[in-house]
Amino acid sequence: SRLWAAQTPQGFQVKLLKECHERGRKLAWEVTDDAALLEKCGFPVKIVVGEETNLKITTPGDLAIAEYILSQRLP
Repeated sequence: SRLWAAQTPQGFQVKLLKECHERGRKLAWEVTDDAALLEKCGFPVKIVVGEETNLKITTPGDLAIAEYILSQRLP
């Protein structure tokens, strides 16, 4: 009940994100992603429910899976 799978994209205000990245570099923080960075800077992170078919396409295999999912949705 306290763990969540993170999907991309994560969304943050650019100015705030840049400030947190600068602070993290100066303090040599190690974080797993932007959400963890903002939490470490003391900002709340809101969870937005997503869905498993929200794919990050980085390989030809990912593209094939996305094309298949889309083909199932089209009339």
